[in-house]
Formats: sequence, C-alpha cells, structure tokens
Amino acid sequence: MKNKLLNIVLLGFLIFQGCLSDIRPKEYRNNETFSDASHEKAVNILQKYANNAGFEKWNKIKSYEVDLSDDFFGLKGKIASPYPSKKNLFHLKYDPTEFCGTLEFKIGKNTNNIWGNCNGITYSKIDLSAPLVKNKNKDIKFWLPTYQYFIEFPFRISNSNIIYHLGTKKYGLNNYDLILVSWNSAQPQRKLDQYLLWVNQSSGLIDKLQFTIREQGAFFKGTAIIDDYRSYDGILIPSIIKIYTKENSTKPLHIMRILNFMPNRFDPAILKFE
Repeated sequence: MKNKLLNIVLLGFLIFQGCLSDIRPKEYRNNETFSDASHEKAVNILQKYANNAGFEKWNKIKSYEVDLSDDFFGLKGKIASPYPSKKNLFHLKYDPTEFCGTLEFKIGKNTNNIWGNCNGITYSKIDLSAPLVKNKNKDIKFWLPTYQYFIEFPFRISNSNIIYHLGTKKYGLNNYDLILVSWNSAQPQRKLDQYLLWVNQSSGLIDKLQFTIREQGAFFKGTAIIDDYRSYDGILIPSIIKIYTKENSTKPLHIMRILNFMPNRFDPAILKFE
C-alpha cells in the first residue's frame, strides 16, 4: 500500500521536475545583491555561531555515538519514512571528518539491523555478528548523512563556499539575520542544495533553516525548526529538530531527537570498509 501511495505522489511530482525550487527570497534573486560586504558579514556570523557551539572542542572529536529517535506523522510522514514504523529509535556512530557512519535499529521489526554508509558507499547487516553486505541503497545513502549533517550542523554549515547575508527579519519574538548558504553558485543548481539560515541575534544560534532537497527531487524543499540545543562538556548539539514541508505549517513531517552524545569511544576506522 505504501509503495502504491508513493508511486501516485511521485507521478504527480514528475510533472514539475524541470522546475528548480529557489530558497532565496524574491528580492534577493538578482546577483547584484551578493556583495563582498554581505559575504564577509555572513561569514562572521556563522563563525560566531560555531564558536558559541564549541568549535574548538569539536575539533578534538575523532568519533562519536548518539541515540536518536525519529517519529513520522500523517500520510506524508508515512510516505517520506524509509522505515517500517512511524516511531523509530537508532544508535548512530559517526566519523565527523567524513560522511561515514552506521545506524543500528533499536526498536521495531528491524531491531538489531545495521545500515552503513561511507562517502556514498552503502552496506547493511542483519545484526552485529552477521557478514557485511554491500548494496546500492538510496535510503541509506540519503538518511545516514542527513542525520549526521543535522547533528554536526553548527560545525559543518560554514564549510560551504557561497555564504551571503540577506538582511534581517522578525520571527516570533526574536530578530534574525538571514544567511544564504550553498556551493559554487547562489543560483539554484540541480545537484547542489541551498540553505536559508535564521540566526537569532540574541543567542547567536540558528533556530530555523529552510532548505532544498535536490537528492529527492528538483523542487523539494523543507523547513527545520531547532527547538533546543543541549550542551555536552561545552559542545552544543541540536537536540530537537522538527521538519516541515511548508514554512508556516503547524504539522511536522517528522521530529528528530538527539538523546545523548558520546564522543571518542571507538576508532573511526571501523566505519570504513573495502
């Protein structure tokens, strides 16, 4: 039933595949608005964000583990989820210097199953003692780096080469700096995502981000609300992240919760394979 629903939705989406979504506000879609001054201002704001989140201590992290829950809601959540259950709990291990990690299912009918990804090469195991089976699994290739990126967001987002300040806006009771982040070009690109970051001027932290999802489709985009950060020995990790399909929606597609953070308990070499 899920596959039939997915096929129906995808069929409708194919009509729009030639249209690239653009995360930039309309008033900032002219290249003349992207100046050296706006770049420098945005870089400084993101550097402050990373420093506030414990950038110096983060650089000493060679590997880490987290327990993460991911709960999906409604019909859209059922379609978006790659898992058998709407409520999920995983144990994740990552190498923060690369996109390498493993995901172990902790509840549900896939309990003890393991997914692995290292720089786009994917594999799976039915349990810890089972042999590793290489595959070309699109769900593994998408979801493992996605979780890693959100966990490491304060420290990874400034690695892009397109960073511009797009003015200020009020959201709720707070004032925000808006920052566009992408790679190679500010224009929409078929294989590279755009991010619009909302940096709280009071806390210096990102509370909200809008983003494209090129790997899922040319026009897919979403909004993430970071409801909370948690400090682990001076390192701030986003702990509650709500994902919406529309910016002003009140119904989340899914909610990720990072429940803990355990650094440097294993050799990251175990995440790599030949």
